[in-house]
Amino acid sequence: MASKRGKDDYSGVPQKKIRLKTDVDFPTFPERLLNKTTSSLYRIIAASDACYTLTALKICNCNAGDIEKGNLFSNAHCSVLPIAPAHVFGSVFEVGIDILLDYLHSEKIPRIRLMWDLLKMLVEYLSDTESQAVLENTAPNCGESDLAMLLTNHLFSLLAFVPDYKVNKDTMVTSCPCQIQECISKENHGDTSIGNEKVWHGRVDILFDDAVIVEPVHESVEESLENEHISETKWHVSFNKEHIIAETIVNSFLQKNLEPDEISLIPCIGVTKTDLIFYFYDSTFDVLLESLKVPILVGRVGHYKVNMDAILTSWLVINTRYLSNGLTEAMRAKKADFFAQTRSKLAVYQENLKIGGIGAPHQTRMSCVEVDNTDPIRQRNRKLFDIMKNECLNRNTSEVKYF
Repeated sequence: MASKRGKDDYSGVPQKKIRLKTDVDFPTFPERLLNKTTSSLYRIIAASDACYTLTALKICNCNAGDIEKGNLFSNAHCSVLPIAPAHVFGSVFEVGIDILLDYLHSEKIPRIRLMWDLLKMLVEYLSDTESQAVLENTAPNCGESDLAMLLTNHLFSLLAFVPDYKVNKDTMVTSCPCQIQECISKENHGDTSIGNEKVWHGRVDILFDDAVIVEPVHESVEESLENEHISETKWHVSFNKEHIIAETIVNSFLQKNLEPDEISLIPCIGVTKTDLIFYFYDSTFDVLLESLKVPILVGRVGHYKVNMDAILTSWLVINTRYLSNGLTEAMRAKKADFFAQTRSKLAVYQENLKIGGIGAPHQTRMSCVEVDNTDPIRQRNRKLFDIMKNECLNRNTSEVKYF
């Protein structure tokens, strides 16, 4: 199994200060995977028909700035449109891409300890046939939630510099579907709530290092008509995109609050029954990105293999804090318009988000007690009152009641 390393292994010494004097402990790259790894890297960084891309999204309307109440992620509404053109997936991962390219091309190993460790984790996983076999044998029979848990234990945590994670026990399975005792006995359940009761908030399913969200993507096939004049029935796949977008945006603002000096491009990993899909939001530049789907397995029934593309993209995304260069200049110009959509609630996102201990949605009932005295109908009320007053006097009633 690939080794795991925590963030405190270096006694508090800043990572960029630690440099290696020897590469003796660095694992040997499996030669049989050189062509496959190179081809996969090409699909991540090259502009071709077969490449993976990131598309900027514009928010047309949403309830993130609801002035009357906060909304749970499950009740989030967020309508989006793509902004053309798309960008190559590797555009935001030049740091990680350069490290891997240098290693594949000239066997150059990073001198900075953090980068050395990150590359080592990837190379070890590529040789870790045991973990890959667990995915190949178990993933085809998993639903979205089970698969998210399986990938967390047998892919993401083995590639992450900080492998610690928490699971929402209310919505996620209580153990890894692999049925390996080491995974079944893990106690990773905890409070995964983020946000603020006045705005978008709620519990995410899996939270890595209190920073990266992993969320099952529940797809459904829906029937629709092209338009009212055509009888042809079309089918399309929908999923909880609004839910995931809301979590991604809130987490980006939260991470910026917690780590103001770190990169503000924050990812969320979506897991369908067969694919990975990545979302990113940058709360500094107000840019929202969506990736194409990346198949988790390739091959045919009974002969599945873990997709190299899924391994490389997962390594980059789970370590975005370290391997990303942030948005390109062209991306920064493609605003999501979240700032404009939230208006008076924007300050809550920017200053008052929290992690853990999130309660029920806050509600503010809006009402107006002052009445406009110039309303014409009030003159008729005056006449009605005079009639009632006269009627009371005629009955020798001293008390006048106001209706």
